Amino acid sequence: MTMDKLLCRLAAEYNRRSELVALNKEQLKRGECDAGTLQWNRGALNQIEEYLYLIAREENVKISYEYHEHDYGFGGWSRKLSYNEVYLDFGSRHLTSIT
Repeated sequence: MTMDKLLCRLAAEYNRRSELVALNKEQLKRGECDAGTLQWNRGALNQIEEYLYLIAREENVKISYEYHEHDYGFGGWSRKLSYNEVYLDFGSRHLTSIT
């Protein structure tokens, strides 16, 4: 697996996990999720973000985040989920970076 593919997989996993954490927060409010599950997913999200940052920095790939909100659910249960998505800019690797 190339570093580019690894970064893309980490970004996709970050985006999935970020939305899951937002869902867990809403479920916790309704008593449909325990605090341990939320903490587990938040911990995994933080770990993915750390790996993503380390590899992107080494490969000189720019990371940006975009805040999203959307309605989730159906029927009598509908909530607005708020979460971040990560985007990768591989074009930035050709620029000189001082960090």
